[in-house]
Amino acid sequence: MTAFDISRIEIAAGYVSYERRFVAKFKYRPEDAPDFVSFLVANFAVEEFFGRIDAGESVDAIAESKGYLSPHVRRELEEAGLPATLAGRDEHRRLQAEARATAFLEKSHALLAGHRRAISDDEVTRLDDPAADRDADIDFARPFLQGQFSGGLPCPAWSKRSRIARAQTDLPQLRTSHQGEF
Repeated sequence: MTAFDISRIEIAAGYVSYERRFVAKFKYRPEDAPDFVSFLVANFAVEEFFGRIDAGESVDAIAESKGYLSPHVRRELEEAGLPATLAGRDEHRRLQAEARATAFLEKSHALLAGHRRAISDDEVTRLDDPAADRDADIDFARPFLQGQFSGGLPCPAWSKRSRIARAQTDLPQLRTSHQGEF
């Protein structure tokens, strides 16, 4: 197997090529290309790399199969106190997803706390009796209002359609209550 010859590798405008054959494109981080080239030369043979590309495998998957992490990902992992490995990257992604979910739930619970206060007593009694509930917004909001929210989708009661419907029902009351004041 032939080793990569560094003198035959070209890096131009974020593109990496070997003997005029495309290797990789660094569209958003062209500064990562030299690091990738060093990894490529140290870990792959020419036939192995291009054989896998010809088989339809992506450059990312090929590089990750040997443990490649781009420099900005390694920096993020070091700042987070995690090892600069693929397992560390996966753990970092899991922690980020967990943090986003927690932030979403906290925001949703804060909004729902305000939404609970705005519900009249009549609507609250209908929450206990689904057969008596004819309001679609309350039906959608029931799991949220009863504290059964487990994450995922926001409450449909906050949809544009329901806000427009509420505004249309409140509009005649506003018109009659302010007549003669202008």
